[in-house]
Amino acid sequence: MRSTVRLRLVLVAILLLTLAGAAPARAMGPRWQIFSSSIPTNLPPGGEGKVFVSVTNIGDGSVNAAITPVTITDVLPPGLTPVSIASHTFVQGLEQGSEGTPCSLSPMPTCTFSGPEPFEPALDVLGPLDGIMELNITVKVEKPLGTVASLPNEVRVEGGGIPPKSVARTVTVNGAETQFGIEQYEFIPENEDGSTDTQAGSHPFQLTSTLGLNTTFGSGFEGPAALPKDLHVALPPGLVGNPGAVPQCTS
Repeated sequence: MRSTVRLRLVLVAILLLTLAGAAPARAMGPRWQIFSSSIPTNLPPGGEGKVFVSVTNIGDGSVNAAITPVTITDVLPPGLTPVSIASHTFVQGLEQGSEGTPCSLSPMPTCTFSGPEPFEPALDVLGPLDGIMELNITVKVEKPLGTVASLPNEVRVEGGGIPPKSVARTVTVNGAETQFGIEQYEFIPENEDGSTDTQAGSHPFQLTSTLGLNTTFGSGFEGPAALPKDLHVALPPGLVGNPGAVPQCTS
């Protein structure tokens, strides 16, 4: 069994856990995982904030962006107006130049990633769990009719020789200060083809876990509302993880 865990503080890190009793297996090619959130978690009514998008290849095959460029689109909800957009690419843990990544705000925020240059190594060889493509979209926030509004935000990714995928998340417009807490959490058992494993008593090929903390934004600071000291994870019965199997991340 393979497990990937995502902990977002400011950037996104992937931690591989070696599971007891795991048998080697191979996934059926590359596939996408999409993560999106707002910065701050409570977008200020009448102010500005950001929408953060991260796309990762979590399959066992490589993405070929040289043949078919990878396009990431954020369908912002009414009430959020895009002001600017910045893209970042991380390959083998290192940030790559994004000057050659074409992005546009109209008709909706979109960036297209392709190889070979200016990426070193080239993005056209984006291997399994090897790279992350990110968008940071600055938005103007309208004042909602009520005190709090939950708005639907959809992210779409296509290209790279992988079937397209979209994910819908809600963003919150709220004048209250963002407090420390968990913004998003998922724990998904998956089959080898990427579908959700719903068979009781089965041995999932992969566990994909996402943990996003509430974030704040302003005065040059962008990060969690408070730094976490300890994270306690209660694993389901039958699942044993070994977090010491890989080096500790800097965050």
